[in-house]
Amino acid sequence: MPAILTDEERCMEMSRACVVFVGLVASFAVTTLACSAPEPTHTTRRAGSSSKSPSKGTNGTSSGEATPSTDDDTDDPASTTDPDPTPTPPTDTDGDGIPDADDCDPTSAAIAGTKLLDDDLTTDKGFFAAADGFSQGSWMHDGTAYRQTRLADAADVAVFVKTPSVGDVIVEIRSASTEVSGAITPRLRQDFVVLGASVTGGQLSAVGCGVEVVQGEATEQKTSVVRFTGTPSAVTTTPLQRVNRAALQANEEFSIKARLAQGTLTCAVTNGGVTTTATASGLGNLKGAVGFFTRQTKAFFKQARICQLK
Repeated sequence: MPAILTDEERCMEMSRACVVFVGLVASFAVTTLACSAPEPTHTTRRAGSSSKSPSKGTNGTSSGEATPSTDDDTDDPASTTDPDPTPTPPTDTDGDGIPDADDCDPTSAAIAGTKLLDDDLTTDKGFFAAADGFSQGSWMHDGTAYRQTRLADAADVAVFVKTPSVGDVIVEIRSASTEVSGAITPRLRQDFVVLGASVTGGQLSAVGCGVEVVQGEATEQKTSVVRFTGTPSAVTTTPLQRVNRAALQANEEFSIKARLAQGTLTCAVTNGGVTTTATASGLGNLKGAVGFFTRQTKAFFKQARICQLK
Protein backbone atom coordinates (compact mmCIF):
# COMPACT_ATOMS: atom_id res chain seq x y z
CA MET A 1 0.00 0.00 0.00
CA PRO A 2 1.57 3.30 -1.10
CA ALA A 3 2.72 5.66 1.54
CA ILE A 4 0.49 8.55 2.23
CA LEU A 5 2.48 11.83 1.99
CA THR A 6 1.70 14.77 4.04
CA ASP A 7 1.13 18.11 2.40
CA GLU A 8 4.61 19.30 3.39
CA GLU A 9 6.28 16.21 1.91
CA ARG A 10 4.24 16.55 -1.29
CA CYS A 11 5.47 20.15 -1.78
CA MET A 12 9.12 19.13 -1.35
CA GLU A 13 8.78 16.38 -3.99
CA MET A 14 7.29 18.84 -6.47
CA SER A 15 10.12 21.35 -5.89
CA ARG A 16 12.75 18.72 -6.65
CA ALA A 17 10.95 17.81 -9.89
CA CYS A 18 10.86 21.48 -10.95
CA VAL A 19 14.60 21.86 -10.37
CA VAL A 20 15.35 18.80 -12.51
CA PHE A 21 13.09 20.07 -15.29
CA VAL A 22 14.64 23.52 -15.33
CA GLY A 23 18.10 21.97 -15.46
CA LEU A 24 17.18 19.86 -18.44
CA VAL A 25 15.77 22.89 -20.29
CA ALA A 26 18.89 24.96 -19.62
CA SER A 27 21.17 22.15 -20.78
CA PHE A 28 19.20 21.79 -24.01
CA ALA A 29 19.39 25.53 -24.74
CA VAL A 30 23.17 25.64 -24.27
CA THR A 31 23.63 22.65 -26.57
CA THR A 32 21.45 24.24 -29.28
CA LEU A 33 23.35 27.55 -29.19
CA ALA A 34 26.68 25.78 -29.40
CA CYS A 35 25.62 23.83 -32.48
CA SER A 36 24.26 26.88 -34.36
CA ALA A 37 27.07 29.39 -33.57
CA PRO A 38 29.21 30.34 -36.67
CA GLU A 39 32.86 29.48 -36.73
CA PRO A 40 35.12 32.47 -36.12
CA THR A 41 36.53 34.16 -39.27
CA HIS A 42 40.31 34.33 -39.48
CA THR A 43 41.56 37.20 -41.72
CA THR A 44 44.96 36.66 -43.24
CA ARG A 45 46.80 39.90 -43.95
CA ARG A 46 49.76 40.45 -46.23
CA ALA A 47 52.91 41.91 -44.83
CA GLY A 48 52.70 45.67 -44.55
CA SER A 49 48.93 45.79 -44.66
CA SER A 50 47.00 47.82 -42.13
CA SER A 51 45.46 46.11 -39.16
CA LYS A 52 42.48 48.45 -39.26
CA SER A 53 39.12 47.21 -40.38
CA PRO A 54 38.83 47.34 -44.15
CA SER A 55 36.71 50.12 -45.57
CA LYS A 56 34.25 49.66 -48.36
CA GLY A 57 35.09 51.26 -51.70
CA THR A 58 32.68 52.77 -54.16
CA ASN A 59 32.38 49.41 -55.90
CA GLY A 60 31.32 47.69 -52.70
CA THR A 61 34.66 45.86 -52.26
CA SER A 62 36.61 46.29 -49.08
CA SER A 63 39.97 47.94 -49.59
CA GLY A 64 41.71 45.15 -47.79
CA GLU A 65 39.92 42.39 -49.66
CA ALA A 66 41.20 40.82 -52.85
CA THR A 67 39.15 41.83 -55.88
CA PRO A 68 37.75 38.79 -57.65
CA SER A 69 39.53 38.06 -60.94
CA THR A 70 37.48 38.58 -64.10
CA ASP A 71 39.94 36.78 -66.38
CA ASP A 72 38.22 34.51 -68.84
CA ASP A 73 38.52 33.45 -72.46
CA THR A 74 36.63 36.48 -73.78
CA ASP A 75 38.74 39.00 -75.76
CA ASP A 76 38.40 42.53 -74.46
CA PRO A 77 38.45 44.90 -77.48
CA ALA A 78 39.74 47.74 -75.33
CA SER A 79 42.71 45.70 -74.19
CA THR A 80 43.64 44.48 -77.69
CA THR A 81 43.42 47.84 -79.51
CA ASP A 82 46.81 49.29 -80.45
CA PRO A 83 46.98 52.71 -78.75
CA ASP A 84 49.19 54.02 -81.56
CA PRO A 85 48.18 52.15 -84.72
CA THR A 86 50.43 52.37 -87.76
CA PRO A 87 48.62 54.38 -90.47
CA THR A 88 47.72 52.53 -93.64
CA PRO A 89 50.05 53.69 -96.43
CA PRO A 90 48.32 55.43 -99.35
CA THR A 91 47.62 53.40 -102.46
CA ASP A 92 50.31 53.53 -105.15
CA THR A 93 49.01 51.37 -107.99
CA ASP A 94 51.93 51.82 -110.38
CA GLY A 95 54.62 51.69 -107.68
CA ASP A 96 56.34 54.91 -108.73
CA GLY A 97 56.48 56.28 -105.20
CA ILE A 98 53.66 58.79 -105.73
CA PRO A 99 50.25 58.11 -104.11
CA ASP A 100 47.42 57.60 -106.59
CA ALA A 101 45.61 60.71 -105.34
CA ASP A 102 48.57 62.89 -106.39
CA ASP A 103 49.85 60.85 -109.34
CA CYS A 104 49.60 62.32 -112.84
CA ASP A 105 48.97 58.82 -114.17
CA PRO A 106 48.35 56.37 -111.30
CA THR A 107 48.26 53.37 -113.65
CA SER A 108 51.59 53.98 -115.41
CA ALA A 109 55.04 54.13 -113.83
CA ALA A 110 56.34 55.57 -117.12
CA ILE A 111 54.96 58.95 -116.06
CA ALA A 112 56.27 59.56 -112.56
CA GLY A 113 54.96 62.94 -111.57
CA THR A 114 52.90 64.88 -109.06
CA LYS A 115 49.63 66.38 -110.23
CA LEU A 116 49.67 70.15 -109.68
CA LEU A 117 46.46 70.97 -111.55
CA ASP A 118 43.57 69.20 -113.21
CA ASP A 119 40.87 71.78 -113.85
CA ASP A 120 38.41 72.80 -116.55
CA LEU A 121 39.19 76.53 -115.98
CA THR A 122 35.52 77.47 -116.31
CA THR A 123 35.49 79.43 -113.03
CA ASP A 124 38.07 81.45 -111.15
CA LYS A 125 39.65 79.31 -108.43
CA GLY A 126 42.71 81.50 -108.05
CA PHE A 127 44.94 79.28 -110.19
CA PHE A 128 45.97 81.84 -112.82
CA ALA A 129 46.72 85.55 -113.00
CA ALA A 130 48.35 87.94 -115.46
CA ALA A 131 52.15 87.92 -115.22
CA ASP A 132 53.85 90.94 -113.67
CA GLY A 133 53.82 93.90 -116.05
CA PHE A 134 51.24 92.42 -118.42
CA SER A 135 47.65 93.58 -118.87
CA GLN A 136 45.55 92.51 -115.88
CA GLY A 137 42.27 93.13 -117.72
CA SER A 138 42.96 90.79 -120.62
CA TRP A 139 41.94 87.58 -118.83
CA MET A 140 38.63 86.30 -117.49
CA HIS A 141 36.68 83.13 -116.67
CA ASP A 142 33.31 83.08 -118.44
CA GLY A 143 31.83 79.79 -117.21
CA THR A 144 33.09 77.85 -120.22
CA ALA A 145 36.84 78.56 -120.29
CA TYR A 146 39.66 80.94 -119.32
CA ARG A 147 39.65 83.65 -121.98
CA GLN A 148 42.15 86.17 -123.27
CA THR A 149 39.92 88.99 -124.46
CA ARG A 150 42.29 91.53 -126.03
CA LEU A 151 43.04 91.68 -129.76
CA ALA A 152 46.27 93.62 -130.19
CA ASP A 153 49.74 93.46 -131.68
CA ALA A 154 51.13 92.80 -128.21
CA ALA A 155 51.76 89.91 -125.88
CA ASP A 156 49.42 88.76 -123.11
CA VAL A 157 50.72 86.32 -120.49
CA ALA A 158 48.95 84.55 -117.62
CA VAL A 159 50.80 82.23 -115.24
CA PHE A 160 49.91 79.46 -112.82
CA VAL A 161 50.36 81.11 -109.41
CA LYS A 162 49.83 78.14 -107.08
CA THR A 163 53.26 76.70 -107.92
CA PRO A 164 55.27 79.64 -109.30
CA SER A 165 58.47 77.71 -109.95
CA VAL A 166 58.41 74.35 -111.74
CA GLY A 167 61.24 72.44 -113.42
CA ASP A 168 60.59 69.30 -115.45
CA VAL A 169 56.89 69.29 -116.21
CA ILE A 170 54.08 68.17 -118.50
CA VAL A 171 51.39 70.71 -119.42
CA GLU A 172 48.25 69.74 -121.34
CA ILE A 173 45.57 72.17 -122.49
CA ARG A 174 42.77 72.59 -124.99
CA SER A 175 42.64 75.93 -126.76
CA ALA A 176 41.22 77.87 -129.72
CA SER A 177 41.86 81.17 -131.43
CA THR A 178 38.55 83.04 -131.28
CA GLU A 179 39.24 86.22 -133.24
CA VAL A 180 42.01 87.67 -135.42
CA SER A 181 42.41 90.82 -137.53
CA GLY A 182 43.85 91.07 -141.03
CA ALA A 183 44.72 94.68 -140.23
CA ILE A 184 47.52 93.63 -137.88
CA THR A 185 50.70 93.08 -139.88
CA PRO A 186 53.18 91.52 -140.21
CA ARG A 187 51.33 88.43 -139.10
CA LEU A 188 52.73 86.72 -135.99
CA ARG A 189 49.66 85.16 -134.44
CA GLN A 190 50.61 83.07 -131.44
CA ASP A 191 48.75 80.78 -129.04
CA PHE A 192 51.20 79.08 -126.65
CA VAL A 193 51.86 77.31 -123.40
CA VAL A 194 54.88 78.89 -121.68
CA LEU A 195 57.34 77.11 -119.38
CA GLY A 196 60.22 78.31 -117.24
CA ALA A 197 58.64 81.77 -117.28
CA SER A 198 59.87 84.63 -115.12
CA VAL A 199 59.70 88.41 -115.14
CA THR A 200 62.83 89.95 -113.66
CA GLY A 201 63.62 93.65 -113.87
CA GLY A 202 60.63 94.08 -116.17
CA GLN A 203 62.00 91.49 -118.63
CA LEU A 204 60.14 88.33 -119.60
CA SER A 205 62.10 85.11 -120.09
CA ALA A 206 60.32 81.90 -121.12
CA VAL A 207 60.11 79.12 -123.67
CA GLY A 208 56.89 78.41 -125.51
CA CYS A 209 55.10 75.45 -127.09
CA GLY A 210 52.12 76.01 -129.35
CA VAL A 211 50.79 77.25 -132.68
CA GLU A 212 51.77 80.21 -134.84
CA VAL A 213 50.87 81.89 -138.08
CA VAL A 214 54.12 83.40 -139.37
CA GLN A 215 53.98 85.77 -142.32
CA GLY A 216 56.75 85.18 -144.88
CA GLU A 217 56.95 81.41 -144.38
CA ALA A 218 56.07 79.17 -147.34
CA THR A 219 53.60 77.47 -145.03
CA GLU A 220 52.54 80.04 -142.46
CA GLN A 221 50.83 77.62 -140.06
CA LYS A 222 53.35 76.17 -137.61
CA THR A 223 53.66 73.98 -134.55
CA SER A 224 56.56 75.64 -132.76
CA VAL A 225 59.00 75.70 -129.89
CA VAL A 226 60.25 79.25 -129.34
CA ARG A 227 62.02 81.44 -126.80
CA PHE A 228 60.39 84.65 -125.52
CA THR A 229 62.39 87.58 -124.16
CA GLY A 230 61.84 91.29 -123.62
CA THR A 231 59.57 93.80 -121.94
CA PRO A 232 55.79 93.24 -121.88
CA SER A 233 55.32 95.84 -124.62
CA ALA A 234 58.06 94.43 -126.85
CA VAL A 235 58.38 90.66 -126.48
CA THR A 236 60.77 89.11 -129.00
CA THR A 237 60.26 85.62 -130.44
CA THR A 238 63.27 83.41 -131.23
CA PRO A 239 62.23 80.19 -133.02
CA LEU A 240 63.92 76.98 -131.83
CA GLN A 241 61.96 74.66 -134.14
CA ARG A 242 58.96 75.21 -136.39
CA VAL A 243 57.04 72.38 -138.06
CA ASN A 244 54.33 72.79 -140.71
CA ARG A 245 50.78 71.93 -139.69
CA ALA A 246 47.22 72.17 -141.03
CA ALA A 247 45.38 75.48 -140.78
CA LEU A 248 43.03 76.19 -137.89
CA GLN A 249 39.73 78.01 -138.21
CA ALA A 250 38.39 80.51 -135.69
CA ASN A 251 36.98 78.72 -132.60
CA GLU A 252 38.37 75.36 -133.78
CA GLU A 253 39.65 73.54 -130.71
CA PHE A 254 43.04 71.88 -130.67
CA SER A 255 45.23 70.38 -127.96
CA ILE A 256 48.73 71.25 -126.82
CA LYS A 257 50.93 68.88 -124.85
CA ALA A 258 54.26 70.29 -123.71
CA ARG A 259 56.82 68.06 -122.01
CA LEU A 260 59.95 69.59 -120.52
CA ALA A 261 62.42 67.00 -119.21
CA GLN A 262 66.18 67.17 -118.70
CA GLY A 263 66.61 70.25 -120.85
CA THR A 264 64.47 69.05 -123.77
CA LEU A 265 61.06 70.48 -124.66
CA THR A 266 58.77 68.30 -126.77
CA CYS A 267 55.71 70.11 -128.14
CA ALA A 268 52.83 68.09 -129.60
CA VAL A 269 49.84 69.84 -131.19
CA THR A 270 46.79 67.85 -132.30
CA ASN A 271 44.12 69.34 -134.56
CA GLY A 272 41.77 67.54 -136.89
CA GLY A 273 43.01 64.22 -135.51
CA VAL A 274 46.56 64.91 -136.73
CA THR A 275 49.48 65.49 -134.36
CA THR A 276 52.56 67.51 -135.28
CA THR A 277 55.58 67.73 -132.99
CA ALA A 278 58.36 70.27 -132.56
CA THR A 279 61.34 69.69 -130.28
CA ALA A 280 64.17 71.73 -128.79
CA SER A 281 67.00 70.44 -126.63
CA GLY A 282 69.93 71.96 -124.78
CA LEU A 283 67.66 74.23 -122.73
CA GLY A 284 69.59 73.51 -119.54
CA ASN A 285 68.06 73.41 -116.06
CA LEU A 286 65.02 75.45 -117.00
CA LYS A 287 62.80 76.40 -114.09
CA GLY A 288 60.01 78.93 -113.62
CA ALA A 289 56.28 79.46 -114.00
CA VAL A 290 54.00 77.73 -116.47
CA GLY A 291 51.17 79.56 -118.17
CA PHE A 292 49.63 80.86 -121.40
CA PHE A 293 50.83 83.34 -124.04
CA THR A 294 48.91 85.01 -126.88
CA ARG A 295 49.66 87.65 -129.50
CA GLN A 296 47.50 89.10 -132.31
CA THR A 297 44.56 86.88 -131.35
CA LYS A 298 41.85 86.42 -128.81
CA ALA A 299 41.79 82.88 -127.43
CA PHE A 300 40.44 80.55 -124.79
CA PHE A 301 42.07 77.83 -122.70
CA LYS A 302 40.35 74.98 -120.89
CA GLN A 303 40.83 71.50 -119.42
CA ALA A 304 44.29 72.22 -118.06
CA ARG A 305 46.53 69.54 -116.56
CA ILE A 306 49.93 70.30 -115.02
CA CYS A 307 52.18 67.46 -113.89
CA GLN A 308 55.48 68.09 -112.11
CA LEU A 309 57.89 65.30 -113.05
CA LYS A 310 60.16 63.56 -110.55
